[in-house]
Amino acid sequence: MQFLLVFLPWLTFNPQNVQAVNPRNTPVPGLVRLENGTVLKGMCLQTSALLAEYGRQHVNHRSVDQGFRQYLVSYARSEPLVPDETALPSLVFRIPRQNGRKPMPDVIGVPRMSPIDADGNSVMELTFPGNRVEQVRLGVQEINRERIEFTSTSHRHRFSMALSTVPDASLSPGLLRNAVGFEDGDIRLNMAGMLISAGRIRPASSLLDSVAESFDQLAPQVARERERLRQALASRLLKELQRQQTAGQLTRSAATARLFPKADLTPAAQVAVQELVQNYEDLERRVAHAKAVLQMTVDEIEDPGRQQHGREMVSALLEELDIHTIPRLDAWEFLSTDDSLSAEAQIALAVSGWLLGPDDAFQEFSEVFGLTQIRQAVIDFVASDESNSLERDRLLESIRREE
Repeated sequence: MQFLLVFLPWLTFNPQNVQAVNPRNTPVPGLVRLENGTVLKGMCLQTSALLAEYGRQHVNHRSVDQGFRQYLVSYARSEPLVPDETALPSLVFRIPRQNGRKPMPDVIGVPRMSPIDADGNSVMELTFPGNRVEQVRLGVQEINRERIEFTSTSHRHRFSMALSTVPDASLSPGLLRNAVGFEDGDIRLNMAGMLISAGRIRPASSLLDSVAESFDQLAPQVARERERLRQALASRLLKELQRQQTAGQLTRSAATARLFPKADLTPAAQVAVQELVQNYEDLERRVAHAKAVLQMTVDEIEDPGRQQHGREMVSALLEELDIHTIPRLDAWEFLSTDDSLSAEAQIALAVSGWLLGPDDAFQEFSEVFGLTQIRQAVIDFVASDESNSLERDRLLESIRREE
C-alpha cells in the first residue's frame, strides 16, 4: 500500500485504469493530511476502486483531484478528509459541450494551442512526422476559481488549465456568458464572487457592472461584492508595494502608490498607501538635508589640510548618498544638532557611519580619513589590470601602511 501512496498520481493520465465502485459519493472541496505531514488540497473523495493493474482488486483510498493531477492515498497512510464548506472551487460553472468521439492520437512533442476566444473555444495542433498536422477542437466545459476544464468537441480528450492562464477579456465579457444560469442574477453574482476569490479583478468588475445594469433588485448584493472587490484590489496592491520595497525598489514603489486611484481602495489601504508615500518623501528630504549640511560643515573646518581631506571624504559620500543609503547616517543625523561637536567630529561621524554603519560610527577625523584611503586603494586594486604587477604591489603597500 505504500507503493500506492507514492506512485499512483500517474493514474490521472489513464482514467480507464480506475473504476469507481460507489459513484454516488460526490467529490467535495477539502484537504487530506498524510502521515508524513504533507497536506493535499483539492476536490476530495473517499471511495474504493477497481484497479486493472492489480488484478481488478478493490482498493480503499482517498482521492484528491487537483485538476491537473490526481492523488490516490490509502486510508492507513492518511488522516480523515476535512471538508472545506466555504471553498469556492465547489462552485463549478458549466458550459454545455458535445464531446468528441474520435480517438486521441499519440503524439511526441508539445502541441500548439491557439488563444481562447470569447466563446471559450480553442484549437490544438498536433504535428506528426512528415509535417502532417491534425487539429483537435477544444471548448471550455467547466470553470471554478482554480482552473478551467477543456473537453474536445472532435476527439475523446479532456484536460485542465489554471484559471490564471486565461486572459481577462476571455472571461468577462467572454466565455462565462455561455455558462449555464448566466441569465440568473444570483448565479452571475456567484461568478463574480468566484473571480474575486481567484484574484481576477477586471473580469469580476465587468461582471458586477453587468449585474448592476440588468438586475436592479440585486443592488445591495452588488454593493457587498464591490466592497469585496475593493478589499481584494487593496490586498493585491499592498502585497505588490511590499514586494517592491523588499526588493529595494523604493522609487518604483512610491510612484506606484502615487499613481494608483485612491477611490478604488478601502480606507485602511488608502492610509497604508499614504504612509508609504510619506515615508518615501521623508527619505528624500533627509537626503537633501544631509547633502546641504555636510557641504556647509566642511567649510567650517579651519585647518586647510584637514578641510581638503574633509572635502574628499564628503565628495565620495555624496556620490553614493540616496534614499537607500541615508540610513547609514542615522548616528550623524541624531548628533548633528549637538553644538559641542566640532566640524571635524561631525564629518568623521557621518563618513564613518557611511563606511561602517551607524552603530559603529566614531568621531576621530584622522582615523576616518585613513579608512577612506584604504577603501579607495582597495577599489583601485580591484579595478587594476592583473598584468600590471607593479601598480598592484604599490596599492597593496599603501593598504598595509594605512593598517
